[in-house]
Amino acid sequence: MFKLSKLAASGEVRIRAVATDLSGNVGEGVQRMYDLKANGPEKVDGVTAVPAMNGATLRWKDVEDEYFSYFVVEKKEQAGGAYKKVATVRDTLGAQVTGLQSNKEYWFRVSACDIFDNYGEYSDEIVVRTTNDTAKPAVSSIRPLPGYFSSTIPVTVVATDNDAVREAYVEASTDSENWARVATAPIASPKSSASVNVSVSVADMPEGPVFVRAFAIDASDNVSHPSAVVEHRIDRTPPAKPKGLSVVPASNNITVKWEKGLEDDLKSYSVYRSTSEDGTYSKFASGLTSLGYIDRSVVTGADYYYKVTATDAAGNESAFSHTTTASLIGDDEPPKIHSASPAGGARVGKNPLVRVLAQDNDTLARVHAEYQSADEWLEMGSVNASGNSFIADFTWNNKDIPTGNRVNVRFHAVDKAGNASGYHTAVYEVRNQLALKPELRAVPGDMRVDLSWDPVDDKDLLGYKLYRMEATGAKLLATFGPQNKLAYTDHYLDPSRTYLYYVETHDKYGNISILSNFFP
Repeated sequence: MFKLSKLAASGEVRIRAVATDLSGNVGEGVQRMYDLKANGPEKVDGVTAVPAMNGATLRWKDVEDEYFSYFVVEKKEQAGGAYKKVATVRDTLGAQVTGLQSNKEYWFRVSACDIFDNYGEYSDEIVVRTTNDTAKPAVSSIRPLPGYFSSTIPVTVVATDNDAVREAYVEASTDSENWARVATAPIASPKSSASVNVSVSVADMPEGPVFVRAFAIDASDNVSHPSAVVEHRIDRTPPAKPKGLSVVPASNNITVKWEKGLEDDLKSYSVYRSTSEDGTYSKFASGLTSLGYIDRSVVTGADYYYKVTATDAAGNESAFSHTTTASLIGDDEPPKIHSASPAGGARVGKNPLVRVLAQDNDTLARVHAEYQSADEWLEMGSVNASGNSFIADFTWNNKDIPTGNRVNVRFHAVDKAGNASGYHTAVYEVRNQLALKPELRAVPGDMRVDLSWDPVDDKDLLGYKLYRMEATGAKLLATFGPQNKLAYTDHYLDPSRTYLYYVETHDKYGNISILSNFFP
């Protein structure tokens, strides 16, 4: 493909293409005649405009050009500004321009373009002033939904306009007939859709219903119709103090309970605690929607005093309930070993990881593991524990136990009160090594070596890895599964060199055994 330049601006041009081969032979070539067109269509005349509130309808006369393709409409927003394309028109002699501000001047021009994207001369500039804005804005949303409040109502108003919303305001009434403006929110950058937040004070209004509505004002001072009316309730009366307060102590927590209040607008409860009956009570649990709370931040030997309050939907908090007291009771329940992994009867490899799950009604202190050698129990490990459920990990050093031996193991736990669990026992079969097998066989050939070996009779076998020694270390040549043919040909070898090969056997317990070495 060629891009031709330095051609005449218009008129006929003859172009010839020829080909030359590597020997310098030149073909006859092909000639074509082209008609160049670098000028666009004629100037667009007769541009007129009919302004509207937020747009304008432009019309113009047609142009005569056999290569005509489309019209381009451009707009600028001030006399010395830059034009920007706002419409491309192909099938009509006009365009509807929207998204304009009301009562504002705009400049337009139109150009015709041909199929080669040559622009014709622009039309004469036309100035259009949009009409005044008479459309009212609208309040599309007012929040919150009906609720209870004691001093202030946080109101959110969403308003829209065909042009720009510049302000929103809120009115309130206690009888839904006599209204007063209670909050105004000007919008710093007026826009067609705006959301504002205002705080409406009802501190000086009597308890009972209060009605709230909102209005919006646009940039042309058009005022919206009132929004939907939202009825709230002013409530400064706190609920009654909770009754029936009781406590249930345990070895590691104290449960505080109370009865449900009778008010319809109850929202939540709060629990206060002190370490002395006449001391300072601190709120340590709030927003509770249940009729009880379990206090776990308690220690043995301390007395705890509790009071509860109720809070309604308006945020009014009741007086304190009566005081109740409790302390932790002694712990004589032993912990339990729930399970061990691997499970009893399993085969384990060299230095296996054994995991033990211990649980307690209160708090665990330690988990112990032992294994039996002859008539003696030896320590596998001891792990510090915490919480009421704990997983202890033990790495069992079993390298000195002959492979194939079945070994008894046992586990027990102790909690922080000194209670000890019974033993959880298991039996593991140790598989910590692989026996050596027959020699690796090799048959040298023409720049190659054919290698093979006998299979290992072991149900735990995962496979084999064949290596060749290099100056930089062992190079893995191939990996074989238990069912694969145990043969490999090493090609493209240097007859002047001596090569060393060996095979590793791998089982599922991580044991590795080197079969043999071979020097061909």
